[in-house]
Amino acid sequence: EALKRDQSYWSTSLLKEVADLKLKLECKETKERNVRSKATDLEARLQEVTTSSNAAAASFRELTKELQVENADLEEEIKDLKAKKSESDRKIERLEKQNKELKGSIEDFEKRLEAISGLFRAMEDQRLIILRATGDWEDTLQKASDLVEEREAVEAVLSKDFH
Repeated sequence: EALKRDQSYWSTSLLKEVADLKLKLECKETKERNVRSKATDLEARLQEVTTSSNAAAASFRELTKELQVENADLEEEIKDLKAKKSESDRKIERLEKQNKELKGSIEDFEKRLEAISGLFRAMEDQRLIILRATGDWEDTLQKASDLVEEREAVEAVLSKDFH
């Protein structure tokens, strides 16, 4: 039946088919250009993202290095501070021990001072007693001396009268 058809049918039909194919081809080319354009845009965006990602990764690595250096510095500082604190703690312990010893010495000295003060008070009391006694002796000796002088004077007068 197809062979029985008119030749113009075939040429029209072929022309139509060619036109349809051309149209389809143009549509495909347009779609392909759009897809390529989108692919190029996506590749550009991917490149931007990759560049940004690489920059972010580099920044992160740099920041990580800086933080590691700072962390090491801080750890060293902490180590130094711990050593200083330990030394300070040892000094405090030595000073507390020395303070305790000094308090004990002070207490001993205070007890000795009290004992010596007691001795001095007793000595002062004895000195006052001796002063009173010697004062009494002095008075007695003076009286005795006065009596002896009187007696000598009386004897001298008496001996002049008898001679």
